[in-house]
Amino acid sequence: MYEGKEQDAVARFQRTLALDSEPAAGGRAMVLIKLAIAYRRLGELDKAAEVNQRGLEMARSQMARNPRNGWVNAALGYFSAALGDRLTAESETARALALFPDDTDTRWRAVLTYEELFSRFKDPSLRNRTLEILMRSNPQVLADIGHWPDLADLHQDPRFQALLAQNK
Repeated sequence: MYEGKEQDAVARFQRTLALDSEPAAGGRAMVLIKLAIAYRRLGELDKAAEVNQRGLEMARSQMARNPRNGWVNAALGYFSAALGDRLTAESETARALALFPDDTDTRWRAVLTYEELFSRFKDPSLRNRTLEILMRSNPQVLADIGHWPDLADLHQDPRFQALLAQNK
């Protein structure tokens, strides 16, 4: 996906999801998040929405079994954001960060969630939340986020650029 090869990424994600040995809920959620993003990048918005809905249902099912799973909370937040449900996205993301404040995967999903919401609602407080998370992130996470194509708008933010410069 970093190379813009979304069609290849879609095929790989679909194969991963079809494996008999199902990845852990958190891993499956990340595969679904990336699959939906790949479909969106390809302009296949119906498929992206379908995958986001599937991810939302999976996350809700996992939450019913274990309501204190930060990785699943973070995934539920992202899928909610991708489907336009700001209230659920914000509350689940806040819960995930409270449960796993230093976990890299949780923080990554939180950044994706707040930026998805920012792209939809243009509320500066959402960008501020992204930057708050990134201020407490290590240089590797910042560099990774700095290469993620879907976060191009964030890359242009002078505050993000300053963070990158400080952490080189």
